[in-house]
Amino acid sequence: MTYEEWYNKYIESTIIPTGNANWKTNEQGYVIVTKQIPKIIKHYRTATHAEPNSVVMHYGKPGPHEQMDYDFYDENGYLAMQIHCGNHLMPKKHKFGEFGEHAAHWEWTQKEGKWKGHPLPNTELTEKERRLVHDGIEFKRTQR
Repeated sequence: MTYEEWYNKYIESTIIPTGNANWKTNEQGYVIVTKQIPKIIKHYRTATHAEPNSVVMHYGKPGPHEQMDYDFYDENGYLAMQIHCGNHLMPKKHKFGEFGEHAAHWEWTQKEGKWKGHPLPNTELTEKERRLVHDGIEFKRTQR
């Protein structure tokens, strides 16, 4: 095997964003959060890279309309999807679901030899996505 073949097989395949992941869930089908950012962090900035197959849960804007947000990373640690369990106090921009809950799927393109990611337009949650973040939506419901 040449160096190029070895590199393409063992290295290159682990450094490209795939969007595929194996996020762990409990018996009810709710995602198991691998890292939780404490509420005392006023503004958490989502990382574009993290532990492969990880899920980070953090809180949106603090106050009476606080929401849980989830960042999902693919099998190579690239941000694949974000699920927001509220409307970020911007109901006109996030007319989704009961509370403005929505998903932002990430697209990655290679520019000048580096992967650059950006979120696609927000979408309504699918039933599968809604089930993953059930606890975040229930948290929002208790704030009424």
